[in-house]
Amino acid sequence: MVNSSDRARNLACAGAFIVTLAVPAGVLAQTASEEQTSEGTSTQDGEAGVFRMGSSPSLRLGNQVRIDLHARVQADVRLQEESGAARDRLAWGNRRIGIDGVLFKRVEFQIERELSDVEPWRDVFADVRAHRALRIRAGHFKVPFSMERTTSAFDLDFIARAAPVTDISPGRETGIMLHGRGPRRFFEYELGVFRLAQPPVRPFVVGGTDGVMLTAARFTLTPGTASIGIAFTESRLPEGLHGLSGHFDDDGLLSSENFYVNGRRRRLGAEGRWTTGRLSIKGELLRQADTREGQSVSTGDLSDLIVGGGYVSGVWRIVGSPRRSRRAVDAAARFERLGVHSADRSDAPSLGPRADHIAPLRQDAWTFGGTWLMNRWVKVQVNAIRESFVDETGMRPEIPQARWKSLMRLQFAM
Repeated sequence: MVNSSDRARNLACAGAFIVTLAVPAGVLAQTASEEQTSEGTSTQDGEAGVFRMGSSPSLRLGNQVRIDLHARVQADVRLQEESGAARDRLAWGNRRIGIDGVLFKRVEFQIERELSDVEPWRDVFADVRAHRALRIRAGHFKVPFSMERTTSAFDLDFIARAAPVTDISPGRETGIMLHGRGPRRFFEYELGVFRLAQPPVRPFVVGGTDGVMLTAARFTLTPGTASIGIAFTESRLPEGLHGLSGHFDDDGLLSSENFYVNGRRRRLGAEGRWTTGRLSIKGELLRQADTREGQSVSTGDLSDLIVGGGYVSGVWRIVGSPRRSRRAVDAAARFERLGVHSADRSDAPSLGPRADHIAPLRQDAWTFGGTWLMNRWVKVQVNAIRESFVDETGMRPEIPQARWKSLMRLQFAM
């Protein structure tokens, strides 16, 4: 039962979201009486600099300083779900505020905070440009791995990232990264070293996870309207348990499946994108391998635990310019697959924590969606998702049948 304080908090949040949706209309009305620049943004001259109101409030101090303010809110509505217990239909997605800008034409920075107590600080970094081909970024930011993972949640074609991307790709960590690009962005690279804030698995000894470092690299080529890339990460893997619960479902059906790992974790990724006219197609293949050194019953090595998968998606612009537009309507479809198995499949399959041949499990999902860009601030998305599980060995009687669910997202971003 929701108490009065929770009810008041939900009403306040709902009211704040409604107000933010109304802001663009007020801004548009106000700009009619303000001086218009060539880009359609309003300006107000002050003694210290210039204030501009375009897609977001911006402060300019000559050509040396630019500071932009951002506020972004997402509200998710669960339209239908055929599984699990009844849940609240309205849930908050991301709710963030932040600033970014450029100092002295050489230093870019970003500070972004989530309005919650769970991982409140998101991107907090500075980026120094020594040359077009050499930049240095330091702070807390996304590890350079996966095209979709490094895309902002507010710019996704679907409400949620594909399951292989969410499950396999690392998130934000603290580190330093070298990156740059060639002429006309034909070639780009990212090389970084990061310190993991959380252990990659459930460790046996918490102190044994101190100082775990991760190295990452990503390279992309962009010939014309196509883009291809590869990525790699490696980190030490302390002795512990890799659990499947939460990876393949939200209901804890696989909470009893834990496997001993130890040694190294390696990730490989391949990505591609192709755009022609109103059609955009992209996809990724991702693979994570955890070694299991000394984890057999006889203290020998077990074959690697493999989690892999990928997705392919297509987006068709029905209304609006083929390029990014303030007002547009898109139709999209995506197929994704996420699976777990072991490198060795010669023995009989098992679900034991020290099994050399782990019984494979696979999750497939189709997502059909539409996106309506109402203006530069407001976006509405609707997704219908069909999930199915495949257990080739039939050793998991609790695996659910195929199920449908549908979601709607209301988003304001400034």
